Amino acid sequence: MKMPSSLAKCFGIACIVSLGACNSTDPRAGGFYGGLAGITSGSYQQRVDTRRASLGAARRDLRTAESSRSGASARYETAAAAARSAQSSAQRLRSETLALRSEAANLRRARKLDEGQVTRFESRLAGLEREIGRLSTGPSSGACKSVTECKRIETRLRSRITDMNRELDALAAGST
Repeated sequence: MKMPSSLAKCFGIACIVSLGACNSTDPRAGGFYGGLAGITSGSYQQRVDTRRASLGAARRDLRTAESSRSGASARYETAAAAARSAQSSAQRLRSETLALRSEAANLRRARKLDEGQVTRFESRLAGLEREIGRLSTGPSSGACKSVTECKRIETRLRSRITDMNRELDALAAGST
C-alpha cells in the first residue's frame, strides 16, 4: 500500500521536526533521543565527572573548615583555661595581700610603727595588688597567654608576697 504524498510529506516533516528537537545532549532537556545522544557522545559522562569533581572539592573545603574550627576550638579552650587559672590565682593572691594589709593595719594601731615605713610598705602592697588585678583578667590583659605562663606569674607574685611578709615581720620585730 502506498501512502498518499501529502501524508508522506507530513510524516517526513514530523520526523525532521522531532529529530531537530533532539539537538540537546542533555538528557533532561532532550528527552529520550537527547539522552541517547548525550550518552553516545560522552557529554553526559563529562557532566557527571565535572559534578563529581565539584563534590570532591566541596568535601575537601568542608574538611578544611572543620579542621580550622577544631583548631580554633582548641585555642579557645586553652585561652579559657588560662583565664580560669589566672582568676583563681589572683583570688588566692588577693586573700594573701588582704592578710598582709590587715596585719600592717594591726601593727600600726597596736605598736605605733613608724608611719613612713608603714606607708611605703602599703604603697608597695598597692602596686602588688595592681599586678594581681592584671593577672585576674588573664589573657585579655596580655598578662599571660597560657596556663603555664599564668602559673609562672603567680609564683613570682607569691614570692613577692612572701618577701613582703618577711619585711612586715621585720618591721614588727624592730618596733618591740
